[in-house]
Amino acid sequence: MFIVYIMLGLLLLWSIIIASFTYMMFWIEAGNSPYRARVEELAGGNVRALLLRGVLLSTYSQMLSIIINPLYFWRGLWNPKTDPASPLPTVILIHGLYHNPSGWLFYRHWLRQAGFTNIFAWPRLVWKDSIDDLLPMLDAWIMERTRDIADKPIVIIGHSIGGVIARAYAQRPNPARKIAGVVTLSSPHQGSKLAALGMGKASQDIRRGAPFLKRLEAAGTRADIPHLAVYSPIDNMVIPAESQKVKQPGWTHLETAPVSHIYMLYHKAAAEDVLRFALSAGRGGAENGSASSARGMSLNPDALS
Repeated sequence: MFIVYIMLGLLLLWSIIIASFTYMMFWIEAGNSPYRARVEELAGGNVRALLLRGVLLSTYSQMLSIIINPLYFWRGLWNPKTDPASPLPTVILIHGLYHNPSGWLFYRHWLRQAGFTNIFAWPRLVWKDSIDDLLPMLDAWIMERTRDIADKPIVIIGHSIGGVIARAYAQRPNPARKIAGVVTLSSPHQGSKLAALGMGKASQDIRRGAPFLKRLEAAGTRADIPHLAVYSPIDNMVIPAESQKVKQPGWTHLETAPVSHIYMLYHKAAAEDVLRFALSAGRGGAENGSASSARGMSLNPDALS
């Protein structure tokens, strides 16, 4: 038991160090830019309290993510049986840089509560490969995994770099399945300065000014697919925080309550908006699947009928 306490203590210490360092970097960037005014507005005059909130949420979510990380080996989490009878679109989940499908544990539960049954989390560990190399792998996996439900459109939800991958995949000329909608959560669409510290080829693709991001921006956004970018105003991994927004037209942006980067995976209020968007996209995209129209929808799947 003593060993368990030691391990938990080390885990807590590590999480606090990472949270404190990344929020220090966040404030150095934000505090010396026009974005400082937005942070002070959110803080109501108490920036320290807001940053402490971020550190606490970051510490909690890091510890939770590490504890549930072994669920990666639970095959049913990312490779369940298909449900051809479902009236809802298939949901494809793409995790972040150093994460795995276990990060979608809460989302999987919330999606099932909303009536979605065909939910698949891509098991590929993305950090080793470039995004250009990952895209055909993702396409082949979607093709194989949805073979029995090929007639159903897909909604792709990606967290962090997973959102960038989802965005790039939706721009492909002939994706494996019809795409009904794309959602990104805390994704570095314009790159992150912290990515320069990352390991692996994928992290180099999301550096500020990375050639891949420049090509992605130049490619445009498909007008026939609703796109939603969900972001936190105090994200501690995507620096500067404004990089979570997309400059291209064709995107709806949704700011959440001030939460940390990883906590976005466990933020139910934001997830409810995402679920409404997915339902809206699944019924053909009311008002192009915008977050505002989705917020007015019931989470009952009968809304599709």
